[in-house]
Amino acid sequence: MSAPLETAHHLLLAKLTLPVRKLMVRTAVECAGQVAKVLSLDTRETFAIKLAVDEAFCNAVEHFSGDIKEDEHIHIAFSVKAGSLVISIREKGIPFDSAQAERFTPGDLESVNRPGLGSLLMLNAMDSVELLSMDGKERKSA
Repeated sequence: MSAPLETAHHLLLAKLTLPVRKLMVRTAVECAGQVAKVLSLDTRETFAIKLAVDEAFCNAVEHFSGDIKEDEHIHIAFSVKAGSLVISIREKGIPFDSAQAERFTPGDLESVNRPGLGSLLMLNAMDSVELLSMDGKERKSA
């Protein structure tokens, strides 16, 4: 017997395993759009979710650890936890300290070529963004 949707602590809405290729970002973003549709989110919220998934997926491909083998993938999960949509994008990346990373700063012409614009976009689009470094990296957005 399962708990009613209103009281469930965790509800998995979608789960994808995609090859580590930038062209697969369209599939990830389309899935995000379908999840937003299922949740009856408005146009602004749907755009924000799709933007965050696009940026996180492209980041995962760009910063994937080492040579990409055919059997390596990026794993995406969309779930509802405690009334919030949680998007998890997990990949095999090189762990790093995000506090030490160079940051893009809006309005600072010197930072235009620094990494971090995508992270800034995700932070502005989502209520929260976490980067968890374990054996690989996992990005969670809520």
